[in-house]
Amino acid sequence: MQRTMQGRVVLVSGASGGIGTAIAAAFAARGASLMLTGRSQDRLDEVAEELRQRFDVVAETVCADLADPAAPARVIAALRAAYNRLDVLVNNAGIALPGALCRTSVEQWDLQMAVNARAPLLLSSLALELLQQSDDAVIVNIGSVVAHKGYAGQGAYTASKHALLGLTRVLAKELQQLGVRVHLVSPGGVATPMISEMRPDIDASELMQPEDVAEAVIFVALARGNALVDEIELRRRSSEPWK
Repeated sequence: MQRTMQGRVVLVSGASGGIGTAIAAAFAARGASLMLTGRSQDRLDEVAEELRQRFDVVAETVCADLADPAAPARVIAALRAAYNRLDVLVNNAGIALPGALCRTSVEQWDLQMAVNARAPLLLSSLALELLQQSDDAVIVNIGSVVAHKGYAGQGAYTASKHALLGLTRVLAKELQQLGVRVHLVSPGGVATPMISEMRPDIDASELMQPEDVAEAVIFVALARGNALVDEIELRRRSSEPWK
């Protein structure tokens, strides 16, 4: 799928590495202008400069820790200052802290809920005015197969991604009449530092790559015609089908 994104603006959270960087590159390859946010300004600057050099696109950055409830407002303020436009919002930033559910501290629970569920809601709400001005506005939330399956040792993370699944479904219904599409992309094991900590039992050679997730995001974001996919679940090729 090579449809152009020239003249479009895309905001990607968690863009300083892994899946977020791959998503940003996929949109840049199609000519989109980018607003990249993450917790490391140095890394954001590196990613933005690489995308400018590779794809000759505009790429702006705003450093923000989305665990801070005030951070989404700063991100959207920076977006307005740079572009005053938004066509695609990709809520990709996430955090996973392994541990038995009944041993999860309040602080660990709150942190994962804040980044994985609250931040996507706040960014979506604050960006809505700009999205409504687009003729093809899209929100893509990056979920996880854990929201459907649940895994021991990942209880709080699973709960946060299940919350993201629920809010995605409701946002999709509430925003449809406003002309904003909302989708969920839920991958299984992806070759990122997060999976190394959460699932050290998985053979790294069997993991999906961040670019695989990015292509799924592009697929839903650039969808045209009368057929849409609400959620894409991605599994490792080596895993059991239909499980």
